[in-house]
Formats: sequence, structure tokens, C-alpha cells
Amino acid sequence: MKAINKGQKYVFPHYSKPNEAMCSQTPNNAIKRIANGRYKGLLTAHGLRSIASTYLNDTFTEEPHVIEACLAHVGEIVFAMLISAFLI
Repeated sequence: MKAINKGQKYVFPHYSKPNEAMCSQTPNNAIKRIANGRYKGLLTAHGLRSIASTYLNDTFTEEPHVIEACLAHVGEIVFAMLISAFLI
């Protein structure tokens, strides 16, 4: 991840304040805007976490604790919603 985020503290930093975490509602706001609002009210960032958990546990059943650790809430950031956006 260090190669991808160029040494920043957060994988997904705040847009204008790179030393702070992205707002927890940013992923939900992005979902509301996708496909001209098609997913507004139908999908949430936390819903993507559930989808990612199900998919990853079905695919990589040998290490469920690693999957859940990757999808765990850390502070105000929900890495699951961010990870799942890249996996799905």
C-alpha cells in the first residue's frame, strides 16, 4: 500500500486535507451519484462491506480471520467499503 499511497498516512485521505482521513460519508455520497443516482437508496458503503465479506469468504475460506481484519472498522474509516469498491 505504501507504493500506492505514496507514503501518506491514509490510503484514502481527505480531499483537501491529506493528513486527515476521508469523511465517512464520502463513499455513500459517491454511491448516490453513480449512474445518475440509480443506486441512491438501494446501496450503501456498508452494504458493499457485506458483499465483499461474502465474496471473499466464499473464495478464500482458509483465512476468514484475515478477511475480517481487512474489512474491520478502524477509527472513522471503514476499509471494507473502500476495498470492496476495488474488488467488485
